Amino acid sequence: MTSPQILQLHIWAATDIGSTRKSNEDCIMAGDVILQDTKEDADIDLRIKDLKACVAIADGVGGNRGGDVASKLAIQLLSSRYDEVADCETLCTMLDGISESIRLSCSVVSSTRGAATTIAGLVISEKKIVVFNVGDTRIYSISSDRLALLSEDHADPVDRRMLSRYLGGAQVRARPACFELNHFEQARFLICSDGLHGYLSDEEIYVIIKKSAGLGTVHTLINEALRRGSDDNISIAICDFR
Repeated sequence: MTSPQILQLHIWAATDIGSTRKSNEDCIMAGDVILQDTKEDADIDLRIKDLKACVAIADGVGGNRGGDVASKLAIQLLSSRYDEVADCETLCTMLDGISESIRLSCSVVSSTRGAATTIAGLVISEKKIVVFNVGDTRIYSISSDRLALLSEDHADPVDRRMLSRYLGGAQVRARPACFELNHFEQARFLICSDGLHGYLSDEEIYVIIKKSAGLGTVHTLINEALRRGSDDNISIAICDFR
């Protein structure tokens, strides 16, 4: 009898505070690694069999106090709860709980009251991926000829800085965009905060991905966003299934 194939996942991730911000309000979860320092990166190999993994980016909502606290709390809570996720329904239930936990935790002191965050990510098991996002942190699939946007931007169509959905803050329900993928062998995904996609077009991001490899791709994208004048924190994760 042929042994079942073990899914291999490689993750390249990095976060950068950028050129003008005083703190990093982005936070990345890459497997068991959490990144939120001024400049941090990770190069991770995972074997997915009889277990789950999660890759996600949270971006503290600009203009709200405590965005860095909200994004880190979202990622920490996700890291301890994503094993509960079996489908989109359980994912929504989990994110509702995380949103309420952020709201309650951040309301205790005035410096973080009202803190909120976006989030986007993949919950990965041997047989499916649950793809989700709240806010304007994006997920793309990377094919041989283009990037395809998988997530929804929950933002005002006139003023893109005004988000209609987020975790924490005044939101009662998370209301994530969510769907499931059952076939993802050889698939590649990009997750990124608006510090990247707000300054480079999808086509420009794709050209850099095609011309570089590994962790170098992530750093090239960050450096190009900074060169284009990005004044936001920049966080990127590339997921490569083999």
